[in-house]
Amino acid sequence: MVQHGINIQFSSLLISCILTSFLSQNLQSQNKSVAENNILFDNQKHIWEDSLHKEVAVDYPFIIGRNHTPIVNIDIHPYFNENKWLAGSLVFNGVNYKFSSLKYDIENDKLILLLINNYENTSNCIALDENFIQDFTLSNTSFRYYSNLNTESGKKLKAGYYEIVYDGKLKFLVRKEKTKGLAEYKVSTSMFLLKDGKSISINSLGKIASILNDRTDEIKKFVKDNSLKLSNSDYISVFKILQFYENL
Repeated sequence: MVQHGINIQFSSLLISCILTSFLSQNLQSQNKSVAENNILFDNQKHIWEDSLHKEVAVDYPFIIGRNHTPIVNIDIHPYFNENKWLAGSLVFNGVNYKFSSLKYDIENDKLILLLINNYENTSNCIALDENFIQDFTLSNTSFRYYSNLNTESGKKLKAGYYEIVYDGKLKFLVRKEKTKGLAEYKVSTSMFLLKDGKSISINSLGKIASILNDRTDEIKKFVKDNSLKLSNSDYISVFKILQFYENL
């Protein structure tokens, strides 16, 4: 996968440096008044600003979405984990873009990008369109957008971002939803095992061995030998079990 670094702050700083040098050279080398040089400076500034904006449009082809007003409450918020900007990355058209300021708004199921332009002294929070962002990662947790998941009975699951706990031939997905109440957000968590093209709902991680019934005895022994504790938040143990199962 191609990796692409984006640094609008560097581009802005570079333009400022070039403009300063440009004006200095013209004042020294040409017999022009200060007013004439100011006009020349402003014209050149607009030309380079336009170039920067075109560069940004190329660097950020996935910025299609709407403005997002951040929630400032650190305890009551719709975001994944803590209410703070996290380092992460997103994938657009096979290209991996890294950022230092991302949030996942679980309530609205949107990836939020904070863009800071130091040159123009502006910042924008953008809720990115999920049709363009298939995968993203926040603090080593990966998410993927699914729109065509079906249960064994044929029921269609809700389209949206799912946390990827295990990503082999089998896949283990976690879907979180946040609903705002009167004083707090209510969080619901659903777990699914993708096997043979179907999504199997997992109510208890302790039942993994019985679901993978062709290797139940080996899995139970593996769990016991490795002292794995299958609580419903113990995704590391799930990863180990599925990795073991696929290597049998």
